[in-house]
Amino acid sequence: MYQEREDKIAAYLSGNLPEQDCVLFLKALESNSSFKNDFLVYKQIWELTNQLSHPSDCIQSGWGVLQKQLQSPVKSLSLHWLKLAASISILAVISVSMWFFGSTDISFTTQQNVMEYRLVDNSTIQMHYNSTLSHAKDFNEENRSVTLEGAAYFNIAKSEKPFIIHTDNGTVTVYGTQFTVFSNDELFTVELHEGSVSILFDGISHKLEPGERFFSDNTTLLVSSFKQASSWSDNLELHDVPLSYIISQLELTYGLSSDLDGKWLRDNYTLSLPKNDLTACLTILNDVVGKNLAVKNQTIVLN
Repeated sequence: MYQEREDKIAAYLSGNLPEQDCVLFLKALESNSSFKNDFLVYKQIWELTNQLSHPSDCIQSGWGVLQKQLQSPVKSLSLHWLKLAASISILAVISVSMWFFGSTDISFTTQQNVMEYRLVDNSTIQMHYNSTLSHAKDFNEENRSVTLEGAAYFNIAKSEKPFIIHTDNGTVTVYGTQFTVFSNDELFTVELHEGSVSILFDGISHKLEPGERFFSDNTTLLVSSFKQASSWSDNLELHDVPLSYIISQLELTYGLSSDLDGKWLRDNYTLSLPKNDLTACLTILNDVVGKNLAVKNQTIVLN
C-alpha cells in the first residue's frame, strides 16, 4: 500500500501522472490527511534537491539513511532533517522505476501491463509489456531525447526540436509523427504510421515514409510497406510481420526467452493472439505455422 502511494506521488511530482489519475490524486489529498502529509514530505525533498548539487561519493550513504527514515512515521521527518539530508546528497529512489531527487534520468518500466505516458512536450508514449523508457530530467529544455528498451508506440508533438529515440540497435529521429519502435538483442523494427522518420542503423541513415516498416534481425535488413499497423492495446494484433517478430512479442508479453533458429522465422504471418493465455497463443501459432512450439523453463523452443 505504501509503495503504491510512493508511486503515485512520484508520477505526480514529475508531471507524468495521466490526467484522469490526477483528478483522483487531488481528491485523495483532500480527503486523506496521512496521504497529504506524505505528499508534503516528498514535495519538500523534491524542491530542495532540485536546488542543490550532490557529490557522487555521498549518494549511497545518503540514500541508506533516507530509506530508513522514510520507513518511520512521517512526523519524524522535520523540515530541518529534510534540509540536512538534501545537503549531504540524498538520492531518493521511488518505484515504477522512476529515479529522481539528484538523479540525471527519469525512467518508466512496465511489467504485465500496457501504460501510456505524456511527456512535458505533450508527446504521448504507449509502452508495451516489460519495456523501459528513460529520459533526462531536463528533457525538452535543449533537446527531446529518450532511450527505449522493449516496444512502444509514439505520438510525437510537433516542435522545432527533433525527438530522438535511442536503442541498443539504432537511433530514430523525428519532428512530429506517429510510429512504433521495437528493440531487443536480436530485432530492431520501426513502423511509421504518419509523418516521416530517419533511422540511423550501423552508421547508415534510412528515411521512412508513412506505411513503411524497417526490420533488422542482425542478418537481414529490410524496408517494406505494410497496410495495417501491428498493435498490442487489447490483443496482440500482428499484421504481415516475420515470425521472429511474433515470437519476440510473446517474449515481451509473457516474460519469456526463446531458443529458435532457421529461415522459417523470416516468413510473414498475420495473427491475433491473446495477452493472457500463453497456451492459446502456442496453439494458434502451431496451427498457422505448422510447427510444434512449446515453452520449457520459460523458453520458447521447437519440439
